[in-house]
Parts: sequence; C-alpha cells; structure tokens
Amino acid sequence: MTRTTRLNPRSTAADVTAATAALKTPGNGVVTVTEAPTTPLRYGAVGDGFTLDDTAFAAMMAALPAAGGHVYIPSGYNFFLSSPIELQGNPHWSGGGANARITNHSSDVFTSSGFMAWMHLHDFRVDSAGGGGHILNFQTYGVSKSQIDNMVLIQNVANKSVLQSGYWLDNFFRSSHLFGAVNRSVPLINMVGTTDNLSDNTWEDLTLTDATGASTWAMWIEEQSAALAFSNKFRGINFENPVGGALTLRGHINYLVEDCEFWDLASPATNHLLYCAAGGGSGLPNRDGMIRKVVRASGTLGSGICDIAFGPVGSEFNTVVREIHGTSLIQVIDTQHNIGVRIEDCTNIAAQSSYAPIYAVQAAAGTGAAAALDPNASNLYSAGCQVTTGTGPTAGDLVNVSANVNGWLSATPAAVMLVARNAAAAQAQLYVSAQSATSFTVAAATAPSASTALKFSYNVVRAINGGS
Repeated sequence: MTRTTRLNPRSTAADVTAATAALKTPGNGVVTVTEAPTTPLRYGAVGDGFTLDDTAFAAMMAALPAAGGHVYIPSGYNFFLSSPIELQGNPHWSGGGANARITNHSSDVFTSSGFMAWMHLHDFRVDSAGGGGHILNFQTYGVSKSQIDNMVLIQNVANKSVLQSGYWLDNFFRSSHLFGAVNRSVPLINMVGTTDNLSDNTWEDLTLTDATGASTWAMWIEEQSAALAFSNKFRGINFENPVGGALTLRGHINYLVEDCEFWDLASPATNHLLYCAAGGGSGLPNRDGMIRKVVRASGTLGSGICDIAFGPVGSEFNTVVREIHGTSLIQVIDTQHNIGVRIEDCTNIAAQSSYAPIYAVQAAAGTGAAAALDPNASNLYSAGCQVTTGTGPTAGDLVNVSANVNGWLSATPAAVMLVARNAAAAQAQLYVSAQSATSFTVAAATAPSASTALKFSYNVVRAINGGS
C-alpha cells in the first residue's frame, strides 16, 4: 500500500516533517511525500505590494537547488522588491496569471548568476516601477533552449528594456504582452551580440505596446560579429503604436517575418517600421530573408519613413517580400539598391528608392538616349533594356553600366553578363570590361552607327564573400 500526501504552497519545513511523521504508522506500507513548488510565502513574504519582500526572496533563492528549482507566484499577491532575483541552472517559475505579480522599484528584476538552459517563465506579471531596471537582464550570461510564455511584462523606466541579452540561442518567446509605459530611449527587446549566438529563436503571438510618443524601436536584434544570426522567426506579432519603429534586424541570414501588424500610430512614425541592415562593427549584411503578410493596419508614417526598408546600400541580399497587400493605406517598400531583393505577389504597394534610379544604361558618346531601369521590376539586377547609340561612338566605349551617385556596388561584382536580343546588338559583339568598382563598359569590336537601337539583356552577378 502506498499513501501519499500533497503539501500546499504555503507549507513550511516543519509541515513537511509533521506530515511525514503522521504517515509513518505501523505496517509495511510505502510512504511518499510530494511537495508542491515553493513560493515566497513559505519564507515570510507578505506580497501586499508595499512591504519589501527582499529578505524572504533571498532566503527562498538560497534554499533552491543548484539546478534552479520550481517557484510558484500565487494569484492575488504582489511581491515588492528592491534587489534583483538571480536565476541559476534551469529555473522554472510559474504563476497564477496576471494577478500574480512581482514589482521591483530600484533594480533589474531577473538576472542570472551563470549560463542558463531549459529556463521556463510563464503565467505571471512583472512590473518595473519608476526607479527600476531591466525586467529580464541576461546580458552577462547566455540563455539557451528556454521558453517564456503567457507573461505580462511592464516597463516603466525610459532607458531600460523588458529583455536585454547578447546571447540568446534556441529560445521561444510567445503569447505574452510587453508594455512600454513611458516614452522610452531603448527598445523593449534589445539584443546586440558579438559572439554569433543570437540564432534559432522564435518570437510569436506577442503584443508589444508602446506609450504614445515612443522615440525608439520596439525590437532591435543585431549581430556584430563576422558571422550572422541565423534562422530567427518573427510570427504573429502585434506592434501597437510603434511610433519610433517596430522591428530592426541587422546581420541576419535565413530570417522570417510574417503575419505581423503595425497598429495605432498616434503620430507619424520617426523610424521605418521594419528595417533590415548590416550589423555594426564587423557585422555582415542580411541575407536570404522572407517577409510576408505584414501590414500597417492604421496610422501614418513620417516624411521619408517606410513600412519596409532595406539599407543602406549593400546591406541586404536575396530577400523576398511577398503577399503584402495595401488597403486604405499605401504600403511602402524601400529597396535602396540591394542585390536580389524581390517583390512578389504584392498589390497596392509603392516601391521606392532613397537614391537615384537603380542604375542606368546609357550611351557613352554623343547624344544617345539614357535608359533607366524600372525600380518596380521583380529583380532589379537582371532585366532587358534598349539603348540607342549616340552620334560618333567609338569602339570600346559604347555603353556604360554605371552606379548611381551613392554607389550601388561596394565591390567589383563577379561579372556583368550580356545577351544580345537584336541583330544590331549581336553585330556590336557586346562584352564587358571592368573599369572600376562602380563602372563597367560594354565594348564593341565594330561600333554601330549613330542612332542604332541595341536591345540586350543583362545580369549583374554578385559574389557574396564576407559581405564584400
């Protein structure tokens, strides 16, 4: 016979001893005692939102096993702290929902005393009071294979984040509400890494709400090492009032942004809502991203601000923008001359560039007509065009494939391939001769006469090697 008793969350060590003794009656039965997760109440915490519970929390943390243990925050209590909770091992913290609260008025709320894996935080609320710090500060040590879900995280300090970390690998953050209650100067989620460890993370079903007049991004995730953050996914995120910009990604490969919405901009945005660029320092450009089904559902953008922006030049390669459908508002996509950015299956959008036309194929001599490329083309660096020769062209200097004034190439491409599409172009025996890092001349062994239409296709081939 096995007899089991379960202790309630407020049980003390004496309760465990008493319960065990009561079960030890004569006989040969097996006795087990199943202890519930510990709570701050067991160590004398008050949880009234006014009385400092630092001493009780310190005692509770000291009693937890090195592996992390399981802490339960009961509903109806607001534990008031002035010092951080230092997590360790693989901690598990759960709670009774939004009415189970922790508030810290003078320091970071959660930090770590070492690298953590298999952390799980769920089903309670955390508030940073007016003088507090970051809610989740894991900047010093890394977090991996962990999950945060069903949380309410409220940041009341302008220069502090909800989550800050430079090492965030193989984690899930989902089904939570993050609220910036003041006009902030840092992102709600702020991650800048230098060790190639901001990868394989999933952010989904989140609501990020900014206070009116927010001055910075809601999420900023950047890898600054000579590598790339890879396979990060952003799904179903509702950015409410992202006046200062919603999401910026720098130094990412194989990223996915889908089913995200930008709502209720109380005043014109001051940053692009979705911005993709190269990482700072020795960071590399973004590559191979997919952006689909994102929408600015309401509000207005400031002058020169875009819903989706890539830049500056040379910071985005081979990314696809797909299924973006404007309704009453125009969706603006700024490609800024990046290589292989493709716009597919989109309606009611406006694609634009912050610079001159993508690049021009023009007659190099005389009064030949210039042929600017279509900035709305699905592939901006592979297309067909027609050039009419000018008066008195000379062999070896007929057509120039040139950069815009800001330079759309940061290094010499692998090749500029040309295919003649009419007899005149074939007769001209087109080939490419490199002139400089930003200029390539199509020469001819036999110069055609003036005012001859040359039709040909071209393809700029870019070798991606270390971001050069």
